[in-house]
Amino acid sequence: MKIEAEDQGTPKHSSETFVAINIEPDEAAVLPETEQTASVLPAVDDLQFSRRNYSASLSESVRPPHLLLVLPVLNKPSDKRFIICSIISGNKGGAFSILSGSDGNCELRTQMQLDRESTEHYHLNVSVKSEQELPDYATVEVTVLDANDNAPKFIYPNNGQLSNGYFAALAIGAPAHTHLVTVKAEDADAGNSSSVVYSLDPFSVDSKYFECGQSGEIFTKLSVVQMIEKSRKDSFEFRVSSSEKKLTTILRDVGPLRCRNIHLRSYKF
Repeated sequence: MKIEAEDQGTPKHSSETFVAINIEPDEAAVLPETEQTASVLPAVDDLQFSRRNYSASLSESVRPPHLLLVLPVLNKPSDKRFIICSIISGNKGGAFSILSGSDGNCELRTQMQLDRESTEHYHLNVSVKSEQELPDYATVEVTVLDANDNAPKFIYPNNGQLSNGYFAALAIGAPAHTHLVTVKAEDADAGNSSSVVYSLDPFSVDSKYFECGQSGEIFTKLSVVQMIEKSRKDSFEFRVSSSEKKLTTILRDVGPLRCRNIHLRSYKF
């Protein structure tokens, strides 16, 4: 990948570098090597799943424990208490559990709150067996659906000035509508929930001297000289709010708004 870094000055200056990423193979969990793997179908009258492959989807907002899927089992013994259902591999973080129900079918449940931003897909290898028979195997594909559960988070430039905000400087002769800085926030949610718009915090006293585009560009409303004359100061501080945009309606995050300080100082060059 080619990475470019640029400053917010006028004119802008930038530099480029290249990053090489090597993808290394990881050890994948495999089914145990027995005669009853998916490559060899069980006898017609053996204990077995009704299908080789199952699929299910679940919103990440659903709280555990939740019954996600029932895997029907065929040719069950008369005493269903001896049916054992197990997850062999793919159960990252112990997100799921599977047990035999009162009817002898395997019931797959969630054990923890799922997070799509962490893991979007699970590939579970499951088995069913009884005391007197070899196990049968199946796979379950689980897709985690997105819920609007993340607030936008600002991304701050590593300029050494502020650890939780932005810093900018303007020449004393800068005219009105001068570009100051572009702020940026990202939302980990999918789809329309990941669209972010920006606005100035109306409760910040100094925000009246600036204007903000919905894409995060900050401009001065007045010239620097006029700003200093009206405010009788040469440093300004205000806050910017990032909000989610869904379709044509702007929705703010539930809970505290993600606001950060922007500092401005004027200098003679």
